[in-house]
Amino acid sequence: MRQAWIMCVVLMTTFGVEAQSPTEARRTAPQQKSSERRLERAPLIYGIGSNDIDGSVTVACEGNAPYTRVSCRIYKTWISQLSQTDFNRSRAELEKDLSALGDERFRALSESCSPARLANIESAVKEAHSPGRAAAAQDGYNNRKALCACKTKQCVATTMLEQQTHEQKECVIHNSVIAVDFVKVNQRKWVSTNNGPDGLCGVVSVFTMELEAGSDVLMTYTEHWEYTNNTEGLCKGLPKTDDYKYSWNSGSVVRPMCEEFKFETIPEPR
Repeated sequence: MRQAWIMCVVLMTTFGVEAQSPTEARRTAPQQKSSERRLERAPLIYGIGSNDIDGSVTVACEGNAPYTRVSCRIYKTWISQLSQTDFNRSRAELEKDLSALGDERFRALSESCSPARLANIESAVKEAHSPGRAAAAQDGYNNRKALCACKTKQCVATTMLEQQTHEQKECVIHNSVIAVDFVKVNQRKWVSTNNGPDGLCGVVSVFTMELEAGSDVLMTYTEHWEYTNNTEGLCKGLPKTDDYKYSWNSGSVVRPMCEEFKFETIPEPR
């Protein structure tokens, strides 16, 4: 063995290669890198979906290496729809209101059905430009014509209740952006710091971002919400907690049962 190594030294020296002893070779050999992947930039999550809510989230952060603290903006888009419980409540309120429909209100409804009034509504249909706006205006015109065709209070009640059933397929598209600071709790996970409680409902929130195992790109984002006041005013009826998980392997397409959409953009808190 010793002779073989000496011969190797001779050959390497002949060809201008610096020789190393086996001990030196082991000492200077590059160490195998850990399988633990670390993020070499500020966290970035782009348009990942959720199986808990019909929506997506983008999180853009900035900070200095090693990113122990980062300042982020969270951009969310989601679709909400009237729950069956809320629809039943709305239905009961309309039925109660219609049961008290007197002659005076019936006459007022009839007077609002003048040809001039219907012509104004019809002109609004013609002025609507986008396909969605035009369809909504046409639907409003058709509903008004159906009510105006009624000659009895019973017909008005039946027609209004039938028209209200469409509320179950009305959806709202929400957009929001909030600023959140995160701290790194280990090499792969960040947790929010400005957690509340905030607002009338005493909201306490905890957000997390975590790298998937074996990746320095794919991340999972989670939200945990607690409402410390859900018994009064506008906060009444809110759930005690809400949890949402957004992941790169969640579906990116939804098929909500909607016939009509409204839009709501929530301004960034100041």
